[in-house]
Amino acid sequence: MRRRSPIVLLLVVVWLVFLAWIAWGYVAVRGSHQPTYSVREQGDGYEIREYPHQLVAQVTVRGSWADAFKEGSRMLASYAGGNNVDQAYLSQVESIASDTEIAGIRMDADTPVLLQEKGDVFLISLVLPEEYSASTLPRPNDPEIRILEQAPATVAVRTFSGRVDAKRAQEQERALRELLQRDKRVIVAAAKLARYHPAWTPAFMQRNEVMIAIRSRP
Repeated sequence: MRRRSPIVLLLVVVWLVFLAWIAWGYVAVRGSHQPTYSVREQGDGYEIREYPHQLVAQVTVRGSWADAFKEGSRMLASYAGGNNVDQAYLSQVESIASDTEIAGIRMDADTPVLLQEKGDVFLISLVLPEEYSASTLPRPNDPEIRILEQAPATVAVRTFSGRVDAKRAQEQERALRELLQRDKRVIVAAAKLARYHPAWTPAFMQRNEVMIAIRSRP
C-alpha cells in the first residue's frame, strides 16, 4: 500500500484540529446565557430592548482596557465559581459586564461581560441569575465585589461579530450614537460593550454588543 506523505498527514491533522475548534466554538456559542429582555422596536442598524430589574456583581478595576477587562472578569468568575460565603456555584450566571464612559463590553465561561469606562477606571459587572434576590444571593468573599440592584431600562443595542478591542468598541459606540442622534433618541447613560464568548471562540462566531440606555418613548 502506498504511504501518505508527511505533508498530507500534517494537512489532515491541521484540518481535523480546525474542525474540532469550530465544533468547540459552536458549543460555546450555544451554551451562552444572556439576561432576560424583550425587543420593543427594530431600528435601522440597532434594536431597542427593555431590560427588567437586575441584580449585578460589580468590581472597579484600574489599568489598560484589555488588562482591566481580564482582571475584572477573573474576579467575577471566581465569585460565580464558588468564592462566596455559601461556596455556591452560580451555574445559571447570565452575564458579565464592564463599564466605562467611552465604551461598554461581556467574559469567559460562556457568559456575557459588560465593560464601561469611568474616568481612569473600569466598572466590570456580572448580571446574576433571576432566581436570586438581594436577600438570598450568596455574598462574595472578596470585599472589592459589590452587589447592586439595577432598575429596569430601555436600551439601544448594536450587535456585531468578531474580535474586539478598545478601538473597535469605540468605533461601534460612535456608530450607534450617530444612529441614535439621527433618530432623535435621548441618551441617558454611558455606553457598555457586552462580550458573550471566550476569546478562543472562532472570531466569526463571537457575538458582541454595544449598549446605550435611552429615554423611553410613550
